[in-house]
Amino acid sequence: RVGGDSTRWKCAHREGVFVIYLANPSGSDPETDQPSTTTPSVSVDLPVRGVTTRWFQPKDGVWTEGAASEGGKQTFVAPGPGDWVLLLRSE
Repeated sequence: RVGGDSTRWKCAHREGVFVIYLANPSGSDPETDQPSTTTPSVSVDLPVRGVTTRWFQPKDGVWTEGAASEGGKQTFVAPGPGDWVLLLRSE
């Protein structure tokens, strides 16, 4: 469902809810690198139409509301640098 690089993106989904982790390492070794200062993005192939989006920043523990999106193949850009979790829910 996401990206194609399991060291950078992880997706769990069930019944119209998708939780996507965007690892954003500063180098080529996600297990030991610090989070990058670049803003990550992820392409998702959604089998549902219309989703709401929320972003979670694990470093600060803060949620950020995102814009609603259509289904199908979409690219989502995080609100800022570092690692992020993207929550998508079908409307």
